[in-house]
Amino acid sequence: MITPKKHNNEEERLRDLESYSIIDSLPESDYDNLTRIASQICNTPISLVSLLDDKRQWFKSHHGLETSQTPKDYAFCAHAINDSNNIFIVEDARKDERFHDNPLVTGDPNIVFYAGVPLISENGYPLGTLCVIDNKPKTLTKDQILSLDALSKQVMNLLRLRKNKRLLEQSLKALEEKNKELEQFTYIASHDLQEPINTVISLIDMLEDQPNNTLSDLEKKNFKYIHNASYRMKELVNALLDYGKLGQKPELKKIDCNLLVNEVLQDLDALVKKSKANIIIEKLPVIYAFEVELRLLFQNLISNAIKFSKPDVAPIVNIFSEEKESNYKFTVKDNGIGIDEKFKQKIFLIFQKLHQNNKYPGTGIGLAHCKKIIELHNGTIVVNSQLNLGSSFQFTISKNLT
Repeated sequence: MITPKKHNNEEERLRDLESYSIIDSLPESDYDNLTRIASQICNTPISLVSLLDDKRQWFKSHHGLETSQTPKDYAFCAHAINDSNNIFIVEDARKDERFHDNPLVTGDPNIVFYAGVPLISENGYPLGTLCVIDNKPKTLTKDQILSLDALSKQVMNLLRLRKNKRLLEQSLKALEEKNKELEQFTYIASHDLQEPINTVISLIDMLEDQPNNTLSDLEKKNFKYIHNASYRMKELVNALLDYGKLGQKPELKKIDCNLLVNEVLQDLDALVKKSKANIIIEKLPVIYAFEVELRLLFQNLISNAIKFSKPDVAPIVNIFSEEKESNYKFTVKDNGIGIDEKFKQKIFLIFQKLHQNNKYPGTGIGLAHCKKIIELHNGTIVVNSQLNLGSSFQFTISKNLT
């Protein structure tokens, strides 16, 4: 018997094999189906998915054989992986000096014929073989060899799926841990960050409200700056918290969009009256959607349409929809200041503002909210706009959310 040589890149090969986490795993019917088919095609009593670690060959699937492993020094497969470009065939092991006195030949399972196709990883390393075994001399036809090669590729497909599933599970676990960190951040932001902001605002209010205070005009002006900055910081923290929470635990509901938009307009009543806005709503559909998120979407788009109005021109906002085969298409159109072509994609990025805060206040989070909400509904959002000619925001809500 001739002991098989180590693979030229044995350390790398073993690391590659380990990355699949397959050795000593439980039996799986997908692999067993392939070995059974291999035996039927090649007309052999035994077929194996054999994987080679540093000391043994271990069988992920063993059709027609009771044992689940043998020493690597006895393994025909350990010879086969050293010629990974070809199928390794031994027609009569009893006449082959490499195997004639091998315990697997002279004893159970009495191997005479062997044919093994190396299982090649994505990195180019042979992990083991798909092999067929008989206890009498044999040859394979060209079609049988091609079929065995095709089955070996299916074994590797299963191994890759297993590896990718494990990597996905690891990624999901890491994501869950990150989400826990984000939840902790939310707690800190909602308590530890907001508390000092509230304290500053309260102290300034107390100083300003004190009777007979002796603050100079400059001091009053500076306090006003601090007061406004504190409120902007509070607004930004709240906006960040809303953005982080958006879609975490959505509840799908049947929603009458007519009622929902009217409720949004009630919340925006002060803004509508102050701007003398004319809101024109055509009949809207009843859809399945995430109510809280959809309400935020309409609130952001309508309030933006009012806020970004032309000086001394009453805002006109048109809201209408169109039913498509796979979604509902909504439009919120205004007669406002419009958007320059070069900024149309920028507006959907978080913290991106096109105007100075003293002219058009805001945090730059609103349209990022909208994009995130639309993605939650498997839809898209685009804007058609020209400077001084108004904007038309069009978004879709998928019908396939249920």
